Amino acid sequence: MPIIDCHAHALPNMEQYVEQLPPVLRDIIADKVPFLQNTAKSILDKLPVDVPQIPVDPSRLADLRKNGVGHFLRGIEYLSSFSVAPHTLLQGTVHQLLLSMERSGIKRSVLIAAPPIAPNNWVLQVAKANPEQIIPVCHLPTLPAEAGPVQWRQTFEALVRQGARGFKIHPNFSPFPAHHICHEALFETANRNNLFVIIHTGCFTIPSYANQKPAEPGLFADYFERFPDVRVCLAHMNRDHPQRAWDLMHRYENVYADTSWQTRESIAAAIEAVGNERIVLGSDWPLLNQELQKTNLDAVREATDDSDFEMLTSINALRLIGPG
Repeated sequence: MPIIDCHAHALPNMEQYVEQLPPVLRDIIADKVPFLQNTAKSILDKLPVDVPQIPVDPSRLADLRKNGVGHFLRGIEYLSSFSVAPHTLLQGTVHQLLLSMERSGIKRSVLIAAPPIAPNNWVLQVAKANPEQIIPVCHLPTLPAEAGPVQWRQTFEALVRQGARGFKIHPNFSPFPAHHICHEALFETANRNNLFVIIHTGCFTIPSYANQKPAEPGLFADYFERFPDVRVCLAHMNRDHPQRAWDLMHRYENVYADTSWQTRESIAAAIEAVGNERIVLGSDWPLLNQELQKTNLDAVREATDDSDFEMLTSINALRLIGPG
């Protein structure tokens, strides 16, 4: 059965960035793309190698977080994001994602929008160009503060018509609380169209976050209960505290969790705690390094026998994603 990564990202390359600009700016910059690419590569090559970096292996990072001092580690994670960002921006392209999938034996990846750099319309275009490999998930759209429930529903339905297979909620980026009408409309739309929902969970210290509070997996539990037919994936399995994700999985049969940022030990513990039917492979590529898909796939392989491996990497993913 096909191996599916249920949590991946990608970013536009320089030409694609330019295509998203207003026509006036696009006309000015279009012929300068080769120069800009060469300049960016030159800057990247000259970045100091001794900038503090987070460990590139998720298991090493998890050990460090488990045994280290909290505030110190959060500071290191915050600062190291600046050293990782240039490489991610320049090397996290769709082309590189497809190469990573080929190296890892992954047939399909759930590609999640990350506005403003990787907006919904771009992710949907990528999926149309690569229908056999890419499953598009859209982020909350940007609407005026005064937008009402009808406008939110219409906007979500428009994304469905354009090919969205699911929606992503990221509490650290969103300006809206869990009970906001946008989330109500999101779950209603997912319910009507048999789509799935991915919710960011866990504690990450990232400079671009609007707020640095841990994204608790239970923030949206009211929707899990009210919309039992909507399949929900808790991204990162709540990172350092997966037990809180497992508790929700025990309470709600429509709740899944992905393995991104988890170690082989925590993946094995998750199977022991909640069974093998609602855990899915996730990598969060291209964060940390270009081989993150292979690293996460290896962690799942080491944590499972053949039967569980197929469940986590294929069968459960197909159930979560649904038809289409």
